[in-house]
Amino acid sequence: MTAGRSAILTYHSLDDSGSVISMPPSLFRRQMEFLASSSIPVVPLDEAVRRPNCIALTFDDGFRNLLDHAIPVLDRLRLPATIFVVSRYCGRSNDWPSQHAGVPRLSLMGWDDLAGLPPGISTGAHTDTHPDLNGLPETECEKELGDCQNQIEQRLGKPVRWLAYP
Repeated sequence: MTAGRSAILTYHSLDDSGSVISMPPSLFRRQMEFLASSSIPVVPLDEAVRRPNCIALTFDDGFRNLLDHAIPVLDRLRLPATIFVVSRYCGRSNDWPSQHAGVPRLSLMGWDDLAGLPPGISTGAHTDTHPDLNGLPETECEKELGDCQNQIEQRLGKPVRWLAYP
């Protein structure tokens, strides 16, 4: 990490599949234990953009396996994180049309799962259907982003401040 700059560590799925989006849960746990024991502050995403020399943790897609492998570790170590969800696929699986070959079909957290996350875990937008935004007209991009934000805010009753580009 460059002095005076913060870093965002982004994860996807915590599983042993070996896919390009996956990390073994044991490796994730060791990384978090290292961070918790280090002098590097791990802060909420809101704070990381304003504060130098810190780390924020994020998770794209909202995989259900985070409930078993990430949330208990983060909660135990009191580490904050942001989970970016694909609103139309909450409670389903990651079989959206833009899914890449070689990525396993995995379950995603549902709205009740997201509502029950510990206070240190926030939720952000990752579009409504996970499209390749580069191939969409501007109006469809705006709809993807707006629909996702509105759905999360309505379902969880909290403002959505962040977007992770899919």
